[in-house]
Amino acid sequence: MGYIDEYKKDHAVLKGIQQSLSILDKLFKNSQDSIMIISRDGRIEEVNPAFTENTGYTSKEAIGEKVSLLRSEMHQDSFYREMWQTVLRVGFWKGEIFNKKKNGEIYSCLLSVEANYENGKIINFLAILRDISEIKEHKKELDRLDSYDYLTNLPNRKLLLKKLEKTIEDSNKSKTKVAVVFLDLDNFKDINDKYGHNFGDLLLLEIAKDLSDFVETKGLVSRIGGDEFVIVLNGFHNNQDLNIAVDKILKEFSNRKYIVANNSVEVYVSMGVAV
Repeated sequence: MGYIDEYKKDHAVLKGIQQSLSILDKLFKNSQDSIMIISRDGRIEEVNPAFTENTGYTSKEAIGEKVSLLRSEMHQDSFYREMWQTVLRVGFWKGEIFNKKKNGEIYSCLLSVEANYENGKIINFLAILRDISEIKEHKKELDRLDSYDYLTNLPNRKLLLKKLEKTIEDSNKSKTKVAVVFLDLDNFKDINDKYGHNFGDLLLLEIAKDLSDFVETKGLVSRIGGDEFVIVLNGFHNNQDLNIAVDKILKEFSNRKYIVANNSVEVYVSMGVAV
């Protein structure tokens, strides 16, 4: 009976190991993250299907190559040296890294490297790479929207106030003049009602471009509301030149015709100036 019990116990343990290996195999094959097994001397021993999909390298192209195959040259040698020294010392490293795909595209990923041991010695490494490029792009876009208008890409109210404060500070130091022009489209609601909001957006884009082209390097254009723009003029050494620049804006944009989507519309504008 003892022999049979031991046999049953061993069989249960073996079955448990097989089930665990089966689960690990499925995770390896079905993971959306790139997975590599890396030898002690830094060569790629095995990759999963996601590795091929994410990097462009087939398993045949990758296996046997140094892991530096993915090196992007975005990091200094000391970065990689310190990373591997950490893995060898504590058995694990995790952080953000830039890698390079087969087509030359550089992408950001979250890398974790863990040492595998046998009899107290490292036999190889498990590396898991999660592509976070889209996440970073999304964050970058959120950061951009925090300071820039979503439609025109002009500075929004928040960035305007920040830049205006700096402009006034610089003008006080350089003894130059600053003017702030507030521009509001009087008939924008009527245009939206008649032609639709998509048309209105296209019109705002045209106006934003014209204002930016007109001001060029002599100031800043901001969109602070639906049809409200602010122009900051700076760098003028006397009131006469500043007044001439303000008058040009008033004359150029007080009443202006635009052709958008084959429709001609006249835009009426109200302006206010603070010097």
